[in-house]
Amino acid sequence: MQKQHESYARWYDQHETIRVILKVVRHFPSLHRKHIGQKFHQIAIHHSSMLMERGMHFPLETDDVLHLYKSKRKKRWYDAIYPFHSALNMLMPLPENQKSLISQKCEPLKEEVFWIAQKLGLDLTAILSVNEIETIKQTRRGQAFKKAIVHDDKLIRRAL
Repeated sequence: MQKQHESYARWYDQHETIRVILKVVRHFPSLHRKHIGQKFHQIAIHHSSMLMERGMHFPLETDDVLHLYKSKRKKRWYDAIYPFHSALNMLMPLPENQKSLISQKCEPLKEEVFWIAQKLGLDLTAILSVNEIETIKQTRRGQAFKKAIVHDDKLIRRAL
């Protein structure tokens, strides 16, 4: 049995929608990664622009600057895809309530990711944890996800 997320290695780990998008997109071919990355980047830019128009500015803390420096080394798969790299670094210094709003705004993007995963024939039960699968199944969204795993009874049994 997998543990609940007790500690978070990265800021987005505690935001399920963003975490799930990144976990699934990691298994996409390059063209699809770039496509989803661009959409994620657009969401981040729109939200950040809206905050700036309202006069909300969030200065970088020392830890944020260190993180940005380290991220320049591009060690993670998404660091090599500029839209993902840029969006994640843009959102990182925001307060938690703003990150939660971004995560909510990414729900339609998550649906698109599930739809693409289905078209690519990816086994989402091998990518996502049992807890993530159950949470997604319980939400009113998740139609594309349900279609992606309902096509094979064996996948459903593995998810339960």
